[in-house]
Amino acid sequence: MKTAEKNKLKLAKKALKIARREEKEFEEATVQGGIIGVTGTGKSSLINALAGKAVAEVGVRETTGVVSEISAYEFHNIVLIDLPGVGTRKWNTEAYFSKLSRRSPVAGKYSVRPKDFDFFVLVLANRVLDEDLRLYRLITGKLKKRCFLVRSKFDIDANNNWRTRRKSDKETYREIRADVWQNFPKEKRDRVFIISTAEPDRGDLEELEGAI
Repeated sequence: MKTAEKNKLKLAKKALKIARREEKEFEEATVQGGIIGVTGTGKSSLINALAGKAVAEVGVRETTGVVSEISAYEFHNIVLIDLPGVGTRKWNTEAYFSKLSRRSPVAGKYSVRPKDFDFFVLVLANRVLDEDLRLYRLITGKLKKRCFLVRSKFDIDANNNWRTRRKSDKETYREIRADVWQNFPKEKRDRVFIISTAEPDRGDLEELEGAI
């Protein structure tokens, strides 16, 4: 075999070895996402819906409002971290991530530094608040991270709309999406999801699972 052919074969074997190593690293890689939003939007309920079972504590009060109750949940190669409700005196938006990275109890196993999150899921409920907009700008602007927008409690809005205005699920769905797009006009439309955690078949839960 000529020297040139030997060199080509050697380079091909090296490239194949690198490709196999990168494929293995990709298959074993863990994707980390933060479930974030204002208190009471249903972050823990969303995690339970994604898991298909009750893994996160859900209550009337904000269950992740205390530092010791920040939780991480693993699904296959995905880690979802249920973060404290934003916009309280204890967890104001401006100092949120610096405080979180200093005091989080899951920091021993998972990094909660902003740069180590692959994406965030911003959970909205009812009308869009100023705090939601500030948080969105922080995630997508300052942190430069992908942000999925999830409008929760669709079943409640749809049921109310039917009872009071005789509007169908489709009509309510269109109204909610239009409101979200109006408030977040620069977000890609395939990152906006309208869901019901109480009735997963109503809305975009399956599409959200696929996007994550």
